[in-house]
Order: sequence, then C-alpha cells, then structure tokens
Amino acid sequence: MLRNALRKNLGLRGQLEKNLLGDQGDVWEAELKKFLRKQTCWASKPKADKAKAKTAKITPPPPLVIDRTHPFDPSTFIGQGWTIWKGEASGNGLSGEEEQDKRSLIITELDASKLTKEGNFLTGLEGNESVIVGEKKLARLIVKAIQADAKIAEALYKEEGQKTLRFLYDTLGVTWMEFLGTVLRGPGGGRFALCLCRLGSGGWGWCCDWLDSGRDAGNPALGLASPLVSEAQPS
Repeated sequence: MLRNALRKNLGLRGQLEKNLLGDQGDVWEAELKKFLRKQTCWASKPKADKAKAKTAKITPPPPLVIDRTHPFDPSTFIGQGWTIWKGEASGNGLSGEEEQDKRSLIITELDASKLTKEGNFLTGLEGNESVIVGEKKLARLIVKAIQADAKIAEALYKEEGQKTLRFLYDTLGVTWMEFLGTVLRGPGGGRFALCLCRLGSGGWGWCCDWLDSGRDAGNPALGLASPLVSEAQPS
C-alpha cells in the first residue's frame, strides 16, 4: 500500500523538485514554507474593507511592557541547544559578542497604535525583487531602522489574549513578522530569526526561520524608531 501511494505521487514530487531547482526556486521555497506552517500560500494579501473600517473604530491596547529584567533565553523559549549567535556571521556562533541590535535592547514599551504597515513592517525588497535571502535582508534593514529583538517577540507572544498582535492584524492586516534584532544559533549551528505568524484559529504562533532561506513581501521584519517606542533611561 505504501509503495502504491509513493508511486502515485512520484510525478508530483518530481514536479515540486523541478520547481524548487528552477529559476523561480526562491519563490517556490518561500511559498512551500508557508504551506508547511499551514499558512495561506500563493494568494494575494486581502485588502482591508474600507467601508467597515470607517464604521468600526478599533480601540488600541495599552502600550506593551517589555520586561528587560529577564533577558531573552532561547533555550527556555525555543528549546535545548538554541542560543543567541555570538561573534561574526562567518564564525561558529559560539564565542564573541551576541549579535543583537543594542538599540532595541533598551526598549521597554511598544505602542502598537503608532505602528504603520509601510513604516514598520519592512520587507527589505528593492526594485523588482520578489524574494530576498534572510542574511541580505538583515544587512539592508539593520542600517535603516531599529530591528526589534527576540524579547519583544516573546512579550508579544505571551501577552494575555495576544491583544497587541490581534490589534495589528485587525488594523493593519499583519499576519507575519520576524525579529532580526536577535540572531539565533540553532542546535546544528545555523543562523535563524525568531518569527511570529498568525494561525488559522486567529491566535499567533512562533517559528524560527533560517537566514539562508528566502523571504517575500509577506514576510516583513518589525522595524522601530525612537518616536514609536519608550526607551529605558540611563541610570
């Protein structure tokens, strides 16, 4: 029975491999990853219902507090063997300074009502690009805006009722965001970014996306600037 099932899908698997290895392989990889996460793939982003938006005002949640007394711990949040990348990207990630956006590490509050789709959910795409590799996206965006770190992702995910994430979906249509302000090291030595994604149930889950894989316009990174956040004051 198993062999028959495998034979039945042989052509489908072959076509998938052909597409992944073709000129549009990066696009196919990005969409396949969405499929594996049970996200909508190969679909245009839904347009906001302008009439509904005019008649229903959504009350924003209070600013989200980011507890900096307890730094982000990958081994606790993600699992054993996960750490924050240390040192140069070309190294093994085990020694040196942690690769985090220090500007983000002093942020203690996030006011979602001040975020905009164009100004804060950044794709890193330029010109006619439809897909960008994570490492290239990181290099582009880190010089353009503060890249939100993994502690902000943890606070958003663990917030009671995930009110801030639900507000961002309801008002901006955001269904995905990654946090390039913290580069993670996986158990196998790869470089990853923590991501939050909206599930079919309406709740939000998390995943770790390899920085050597492709991202498209549906995979923005959360970028911040000082007018949108509250920063810890130096003692």
